[in-house]
Amino acid sequence: MGSASSWNRVRVERGIYLLPNGKYAICARRTGRLWYRTVGSDLALARSERAVLVAAIEAGLEPVSPRLRFDTIAGCWLARFEANVAAGERRDGRSSHTATTSSITCCQHSRADECAR
Repeated sequence: MGSASSWNRVRVERGIYLLPNGKYAICARRTGRLWYRTVGSDLALARSERAVLVAAIEAGLEPVSPRLRFDTIAGCWLARFEANVAAGERRDGRSSHTATTSSITCCQHSRADECAR
């Protein structure tokens, strides 16, 4: 039984769905496994990306999954933080009291998304 949610995708054509955020999702199935990707907001791009996905699956290649890596997120966060420090919106945080207090506060949270605030 599905949940009552406003997040519904609309089927555009075989293996291509329009998501509520305006992007297209493509999918293909091979030997019972569903391969699913989200692509841009261009239908022609979605069609070509699905063709590439299907070709990779039929060739026996495991399509590369776009994974979000920790070093990517950390680099983005650090760049944004350094820009804020340069703009005077944040302190450098190199004093031991500031670093210790924020570390303790962060470790007290039980969920990672609470710590990200």
